[in-house]
This record gives sequence, structure tokens and C-alpha cells, in this order.
Amino acid sequence: MAAPWLPCSVTLLALVLGVFPIHCIGNPTSEHQMAAMAHASGALPPAVLGSEAAVRYAAIAPAAPHALHMPSHIFMRLGLLQDDIRSSRETLEKLAIF
Repeated sequence: MAAPWLPCSVTLLALVLGVFPIHCIGNPTSEHQMAAMAHASGALPPAVLGSEAAVRYAAIAPAAPHALHMPSHIFMRLGLLQDDIRSSRETLEKLAIF
């Protein structure tokens, strides 16, 4: 079962991202919350919404390995295994630079 505050938090983040779509904290937080809701409910719609935030985060912070890694959480949940593998490989390549 999801935390009782989670739906309210997701709504608030949606408002923030509606105004600031490339918010560097709002996007990964939204992805994590959508993944938590999808996990708790077993439903795919939150995972699909979370994928938008995760992909946005990877696009706005391509030099950050964590940003590149985030979409893999959702890709795995949605069964997008090739996208999951690509995301993980990009993350490992970026980590090799550090």
C-alpha cells in the first residue's frame, strides 16, 4: 500500500512540473513517486507517467549518471527491456569518465 500522502505529493509535483518542466529535482522525485504508486497498486498508468519525468530528467542532465540511470526503473517496470539496457549502458559509460 502506498503512503497516504503520496497522491497529494504527486499532484503537487505535477503542478510544479507544469510550470517548470525541466525542474532538476521535480523530475526525479516525480519518477520515484510514480514508481512507488505503480509498485503499490500494481497499475501501469503511474509507471507510464513516471517514464515521462525520468526521460525528461535524463535529457536535462545528460552529464549526470544518476539522471541517465533513472529511466531504467520505469523501463523495467513497463517491460521495455531494450530501453532499460540502453539506459544502463549509457550510465556505465558516463561513470567510466569519472
